Amino acid sequence: NPRPRCLSTPPDAFQLHPDNVKDLENDLRDVMKPHTAANLKESKGNKLKDFVQVSGVLGVSHFLMLSATEASKYVKVCKTPRGPTLSFRVHQYTLAREVLASQRNPRAPKNAFLSPPLVVLNNFGDAPHQKLATITFQNLFPAINVRKVKLSTCQRAVLIDYDKTTGRFQARSPHTGPHTAASAW
Repeated sequence: NPRPRCLSTPPDAFQLHPDNVKDLENDLRDVMKPHTAANLKESKGNKLKDFVQVSGVLGVSHFLMLSATEASKYVKVCKTPRGPTLSFRVHQYTLAREVLASQRNPRAPKNAFLSPPLVVLNNFGDAPHQKLATITFQNLFPAINVRKVKLSTCQRAVLIDYDKTTGRFQARSPHTGPHTAASAW
């Protein structure tokens, strides 16, 4: 019997990847913390069907799947068990370690990953694909009760912007505070 999901239960996510996007996958896991399968180890024998079967029991609501071809890298955001699935081509990205290395005084507090990030969606319109993306990105992270949240726990944000001229989504995950460190994916 799959464990019933309560509305107060935050969404969890699996990240599945090929070997050549391991660094991007680690950064993506950091963005999704604390509600992610951080210690998930997949093997060559695992199929997507295997993960879908255990997702209900483990309370996993989304899969983030990375893939790569010679031409580009791709991210798929899948809602379990029956979708929808959003596919994105990764045009460019910067790893968190590269951003931290470029800063004079890098700020990367360890306790920042103990609470979920704030989600900021910008320039999402009324087109059907933008509405679907809005709902998917909102449900990827737990809802925040503004009246009960402690501001000291709000140390990260996920900024997702839709550029109408290029038709692309841009995502960033900065640390909030007097000094910011951003990683783009």
